[in-house]
Amino acid sequence: MAQTAASQLEFERQLKVAWSCLKDVESKVDEIRKAKDASDREVNEGTFRGTIAMTALQGKLEGEFNENLDMAWKSAEKASELDGSGHIQIAEGTITPNTIKGAVCSLRGDLKFALEKWEEAVNLYNQALQYVPDDAGCYYNIGASYTNKHEAASAMSAFHKVIELEPTGRLGIEAAKTLEKLKAGKLGKKAFSGSWIVLGVLGLFTVTSFFLLFQKPGVGVFGFIFWGGILALYWHKKFK
Repeated sequence: MAQTAASQLEFERQLKVAWSCLKDVESKVDEIRKAKDASDREVNEGTFRGTIAMTALQGKLEGEFNENLDMAWKSAEKASELDGSGHIQIAEGTITPNTIKGAVCSLRGDLKFALEKWEEAVNLYNQALQYVPDDAGCYYNIGASYTNKHEAASAMSAFHKVIELEPTGRLGIEAAKTLEKLKAGKLGKKAFSGSWIVLGVLGLFTVTSFFLLFQKPGVGVFGFIFWGGILALYWHKKFK
């Protein structure tokens, strides 16, 4: 009996440690997004002054984010080994090892979504659904990711699932609205989201290098490949 009580206490402790780790990173995704946006803004304005600092900050925040989620996952694994079907009750509701694992995958998906890595976000949300199969939030985020990927059919399928799970809930209502916009072709269209100034400067350097091909072939070839490559990459990244 003493052993059972000790095991239950350790099970509860591990889940509370995991939950605490999740709470610690709740605001991290927004902080990382802001650092990324600040860096992108520097590039779009053609200044680059704070780009290195913002990139370093983003890397630091991502490191802290992943460290906490790794700890949460390990604690959930330990709790699962003690009692795979057990649960605890906290102020926010019922917590199980699968609840924690689902939240870890979902939060990792949120980070990829914030960084506009849509395919990676979808994969992580789908991983989360293996642990929390009826999570409407995951399906909604999958739909939003597919919308940003311009894959309307997959997006609509995900939003239909949200409506099925929460027909009158907040996410269900938002999914229904988004679904109508997708059907009307008002969402999911590609557009240039970068700076026309930066695009113009890169274009000017590329054209200048092209004309140098006839005067100084060595310099011209290098410049044309270099600036043309950056121009193509910038367009590819910003046309979404």
